[in-house]
Amino acid sequence: NMHYLGREYMFRGMWDKSIETLLRHLALPTAVWKDERASSMRYIARCYARLGNEPECEKYHLLSIAEAPYLREVWYDYAMFLYRKKDWHGTLFAFERMMQITERPETYISETEPWGPLPFDVMSVAYYMTGDYRASAENAEKALSFSPDDERIRKNLEFARAMLGRE
Repeated sequence: NMHYLGREYMFRGMWDKSIETLLRHLALPTAVWKDERASSMRYIARCYARLGNEPECEKYHLLSIAEAPYLREVWYDYAMFLYRKKDWHGTLFAFERMMQITERPETYISETEPWGPLPFDVMSVAYYMTGDYRASAENAEKALSFSPDDERIRKNLEFARAMLGRE
């Protein structure tokens, strides 16, 4: 229940209270389920991000990965953190690791975003920014297969293809 309470504080924008509560969850001797522990760490990272504390945010992303590297969610959250920092190579590394995870757990820990179009969309942008237009186009195509009416993704695909034509 401590995990749920900390998560609720996060949902309500009570960042400090959420961090305090989630750290209490992690300290409980009964808090042994790695998936839930990693989730608490991801939430702590999100709270630190909202508080503008980038070093602690990154620390808790990395701790969540160390706790449960088999979950897409830990890699997804870290990739998005790196994307916001415009760390294109780091973003791609984290997403490529995430994509190696192909079995979705049937628990409440599993979130929609890591299994949908957004990772491909973001990877397309990151590949574009590193000059790998072929990989950018391939990922834009995958993102578009999830969201065929998304005009922004369609335009990104056109940009990547145009750059391929220049090579």
